[in-house]
Amino acid sequence: MLPVLLAALEFRCNNTAYRPIMQALELLGRYREVNGKIRFYTTRVSSSRTAASA
Repeated sequence: MLPVLLAALEFRCNNTAYRPIMQALELLGRYREVNGKIRFYTTRVSSSRTAASA
């Protein structure tokens, strides 16, 4: 149910205090297609994301 809801909504915020929440929502969105039985995910961040935050 949550993956379907996250796919339907778009979250945006310019307040830096909420940046960790926005990053968490982005992470949930990236893993919405993953089987729900998986408990651990990779901690690797793509190079394009790393370059964008630098």
